[in-house]
Amino acid sequence: MSAAAPVVPVPLAAATRLRVVLLHGWGSRGEVFAALAEALAAHFDVLVLDLPAHGAASGEAFPREEAALLGWMRERIPAGAVLAGWSLGGALGLRFAQAFPGHLAALVTIATSPCFLQREDWSVGMDAASFEAFRAGLLADAQAQLERFAALQAHRDLRQRELARELRALAAAPAHPGELLAALETLARLDLRAALAALELPVLHVLGERDAIVAPQVAAHYARLQPRASVWLVPGAAHAPFLSRPAAVAARVTDFLLTCFATPLAAAARSKQDVARSFGRAAAGYERAAALQRTIGEELLALAPPLAPARVLDIGSGTGHFSARLAQRFPRAGVIGLDLAEGMLRQARAVAPGAVPSWLCADAERLPLDEASIDLVYSSLALQWCEAPGPALAEIARVLVPGGQALIATLGDDTLWELRAAWRAVDDGVHVNRFESVAALERAARAAGLTVRVVGQKYHLPAYPDVQGLARELRAIGAHNVNAGRPDGLAGRGAWRRLQSAYALFANPDGTLPATYRALCLRLEKPRG
Repeated sequence: MSAAAPVVPVPLAAATRLRVVLLHGWGSRGEVFAALAEALAAHFDVLVLDLPAHGAASGEAFPREEAALLGWMRERIPAGAVLAGWSLGGALGLRFAQAFPGHLAALVTIATSPCFLQREDWSVGMDAASFEAFRAGLLADAQAQLERFAALQAHRDLRQRELARELRALAAAPAHPGELLAALETLARLDLRAALAALELPVLHVLGERDAIVAPQVAAHYARLQPRASVWLVPGAAHAPFLSRPAAVAARVTDFLLTCFATPLAAAARSKQDVARSFGRAAAGYERAAALQRTIGEELLALAPPLAPARVLDIGSGTGHFSARLAQRFPRAGVIGLDLAEGMLRQARAVAPGAVPSWLCADAERLPLDEASIDLVYSSLALQWCEAPGPALAEIARVLVPGGQALIATLGDDTLWELRAAWRAVDDGVHVNRFESVAALERAARAAGLTVRVVGQKYHLPAYPDVQGLARELRAIGAHNVNAGRPDGLAGRGAWRRLQSAYALFANPDGTLPATYRALCLRLEKPRG
């Protein structure tokens, strides 16, 4: 991954509205964004562009030279804008962000692959034979091929028939086949995989779960190639999720941008006493409800390099499950389980007496340990409960020996975005805990003097029958809202009904409600000397 520090998103002034530029895909036109543009206009200034040889610009030649095409974009996309591009529009957005760093404030791609055609090391693209057949069909009868393409874009979508009709009606105005072919060949030439990690701006990739053109597996490749980026796989959607589920896509894009450019997390200060009480109350039933926490903890443990540490510190040890696992993994090490909640430590001592040599009730930001006294720090899903990651990471750096390692799992800023977006439709309160971005964590680690060796991410999507089911689980693991500014008392029945209705925008095809958890796993090292 790039060694350069990522650009820090600048909070918006109260009177500032982001400009969002929408750029359509191949064979379409700007009108395809009508519903999305209307929804986004509630928060942003929206500009819709037609690519050359498409829509209102059907009389323009499509630029054959990449420099000319990028120049065309630079003339029309204001500096500091957000570019949201669909398919070809998204691929051009990635290339534009690479060519002109600092021009865009953020980038959203929709149903976009960083490499459209298959390569020897890229099996999820369109194969050469299919592309040649599509190309030949375009030259033989452009109108018929555009209609077939509309059907392909809608294939397997939950709204397949209606969506195919919409896409046919919104296809590019008839243009010379050679111009549409030039646009198609531009898409085929682009291979942006190597550029992804170096992009230093907030990026959201929106993909269709049932897309027959851009394989859903591309989502996993984005997570690997660009760990700072956010990824959303839209349930039940094919190649045009913003048409299939316009309100959901608009809500996701809105939440992404408002989160990126919101006031820093200091505005969401949280009480350590509230955190300790919350987890202490949950201690007795934590093990029954913490299946996801176990999964993420095991993923973090798998990052451990071959080590023979003498002293291991488990920060946020909770009921001691992973403290005991660390004692098994490193039998010659002295393991310390440390947690802010005395109730958790009491439960740990009762559940596994003698499994861990030492327990400490202490704050991760004020570790009661000597400098350079720990060889390995393990901390799974504790860092997000600190008001900011910097002080805790500075303490970890202080207690690590030179060459010591820290394994950190925390939750990224996409976590519970559905719940956050649904509450936004109900009121302006702070109902959902806020989480740091990958870029912010990397900055904090470097500022603490730690070297970032590995950044991995994985999305977990448990599903619930209703919003109350999600809320019950959050309470059961002690992870309900502890931010300052949260509403006093419980929400009334009317608020819960409105919340359930708003959350239903994001429902799975079977009617269950997904909740996104973005697990970030980092391996950090304290430099020697």
